[in-house]
Amino acid sequence: MHRILRWWIEIVCPWERQTANGQRNGNRSFLEEEGCLVIYVGIVNHEEELSLLLRRVLAETMSRLGKSMGCFSYENSYTFLNEWRRGQRHFDILLMNVSLLEEGTLEAARQVKEAFPDTEIVLLAKNDNLALQAFQLGVRHYLLLPTTEAAVKEAVLRCVFGMEGNWQRKILVKSGTTWQLVPLAELEAVVSDDHHQILCLTGGRELEVRLKMSEIQEGLAGRSPFHFLSPGRGTLVNAEMVDSFDASEVHMKSGRILSVSKRRYGEFKKEMESLMAD
Repeated sequence: MHRILRWWIEIVCPWERQTANGQRNGNRSFLEEEGCLVIYVGIVNHEEELSLLLRRVLAETMSRLGKSMGCFSYENSYTFLNEWRRGQRHFDILLMNVSLLEEGTLEAARQVKEAFPDTEIVLLAKNDNLALQAFQLGVRHYLLLPTTEAAVKEAVLRCVFGMEGNWQRKILVKSGTTWQLVPLAELEAVVSDDHHQILCLTGGRELEVRLKMSEIQEGLAGRSPFHFLSPGRGTLVNAEMVDSFDASEVHMKSGRILSVSKRRYGEFKKEMESLMAD
């Protein structure tokens, strides 16, 4: 019987032992109401000595970075995939030893990257035969075994910095009692609704958040690769997702239709024309 080993590093949030058992919201890390970000790490490895090294370096590195982490270990890629496919675990970082089941581990990495492209993956192998395939899959780092503490630390740091780069393309919002990171690439529009804001996301999804419109605009300013413009009071639209517009309506590429105010139409038209000219 394959063992699934679970252990926690309580660095920032002492309450994570209770809260992290819940369902994770979306594709990324789950943020509780208190605002603590938990980084979920998965280790797929059958060598006890290597597992001890990985755990120690992860704990020390996350502690120095001030991160809170939940970590789950699996003895091989099949055990990992069985649980991952059930949707019980979404990982931010995966450390995977391919020396036991090469094809199975590569397939597991491929499936994870297809479902969650932002997941940071480190492969550990006894030779570089799979390096090209690994990097074609989008693996962040490839470590040769036996490895060293310094090499593992470098790989973990690269993963964390890669994650933080992804977070810069997201906005942190509060919905109900939880905090969520919303990818800006999925944000079509923001519409005010009686002291609440509705985030209109791709695929027809909507998310109600308890933030002021000014707070959302401040969160988007200077960090978004997209241009969010206002066609009317209480409305922001992602200009890159606009299909067409006139003096009364903005038609989004998704089919969503939003109103344009007479007062804002002239300025909105100029802003859209300027973007199209660029």
